[in-house]
Amino acid sequence: MTETNNMRTEVTYFNDLSKTYLGWYTEETPEGYSFRVRREKVLNMLPDGEGKHILDLACGPGIMIKGLRAMHYRVTAIDAAPDMVELAAKEMPDDAMVTC
Repeated sequence: MTETNNMRTEVTYFNDLSKTYLGWYTEETPEGYSFRVRREKVLNMLPDGEGKHILDLACGPGIMIKGLRAMHYRVTAIDAAPDMVELAAKEMPDDAMVTC
């Protein structure tokens, strides 16, 4: 866990929430279902990404990355919360970039 003393309040909030936030997507609850449906709806709005580069701004724990990669996008993911970036980096291949 990252030291949060020098972070803005909202960044600290999401940084502290990082692991919990990721878990919401796998819960077998109405809320977990709604998170998964929302992710799929967003991905379904995008065209095939063959040869395209996409920016996942405020990427959180990287819940969009696998879907974007499956659609052949080259992904750059950015988030202000270091713990979110750490989780998102686990979803990234060597040719992609995650940054804070």
